[in-house]
Amino acid sequence: MRLECILFRSAFKFIVAGTNMSRPDRTSRTEQEIDQNLKRVYEDVANQELPSRFTDLLEQLRAKDAAATQKDGENDS
Repeated sequence: MRLECILFRSAFKFIVAGTNMSRPDRTSRTEQEIDQNLKRVYEDVANQELPSRFTDLLEQLRAKDAAATQKDGENDS
């Protein structure tokens, strides 16, 4: 379920950015309410903490990247 939230976050950012660029003249009350509700939902999801399994995975990936970078640096010397 958390992965769905992360995907929703990314998709919503893309949709909102595209919507604001393509229709800056949104004036209907209904559209404004929809925008406000979507932004509220997005903010709630965006403010949720990432599960520890994702932060652990990010740490592992960073460690592997750092090790590969260091190894490449040693091979260049």
